[in-house]
Amino acid sequence: IWALTVAPDREAAAEFRAVVRLESKRPYLQVVAAYGLVRLGHPEYLCDLALMLGRHKHDLQDNIPTILLSVVAAHPAELADCLRRGLRQPLPLGREVTALVAGESGLVATAPALRAALGDREPRVRLAAVWALGRLRDVEARPTLTRLTGDPDARTRAFATEALGHLDGTE
Repeated sequence: IWALTVAPDREAAAEFRAVVRLESKRPYLQVVAAYGLVRLGHPEYLCDLALMLGRHKHDLQDNIPTILLSVVAAHPAELADCLRRGLRQPLPLGREVTALVAGESGLVATAPALRAALGDREPRVRLAAVWALGRLRDVEARPTLTRLTGDPDARTRAFATEALGHLDGTE
């Protein structure tokens, strides 16, 4: 799959789609096939990658964020859309890692979804959203971030303080 992606072999797209859809034992093959489809001109498969961020597999968690960040310049609108979708997925790990990728991506179009994630029921997702909004320097999040500096949770206070530092240009 990787060789056909690098080539690039446009005739391999049908087989790549089948791997993304049907592979169940080796999820890393799904990752490579989805990335291959993106490289072959099908950026809608970025959403498949974003939704895989919730799986507890090291080979996925170690590689998908890098893949997503590698295509920011080529597919910013599509990636922003997929990250917004990823922030709504049912798996907390997926929402958390998606928030981190969104913050690192620099895609300000993800900021409204990240602000919504500040209300997530999972503390790790909320912390990732706080961090991401700071990285994006989202001034619309300032009131909420300011309020969070007084949160009972020490980690939340620290993350919110750091995020505000990014907004102020001191971090």
